[in-house]
Amino acid sequence: MVSEYRREWIIGRPIIYIVIDVFSRYIAGIYNGLEGPSWIGAMMALANTTTDKVNFCAQYGINIDPEDWLSSHLPQKLTADRGELEGTSVKRK
Repeated sequence: MVSEYRREWIIGRPIIYIVIDVFSRYIAGIYNGLEGPSWIGAMMALANTTTDKVNFCAQYGINIDPEDWLSSHLPQKLTADRGELEGTSVKRK
């Protein structure tokens, strides 16, 4: 990623989390951060699944209709790819 003020300033490598509904392949939530892969980043993506997507997109200057992105709920079950959500407890730093 580069700075919005000066494009020649490199500010870091983004870590992107995407929460996908396995049944419909619908993107339910996203998170883009500059910290390394972490449990907190994964939880931010899950928190995004509950947000109103019209308001979320409006924060970034993108106008959508409510029927364009119909996701604002938590899933009943989570399946992860052996990443941050694996394990029985979360360790705090």
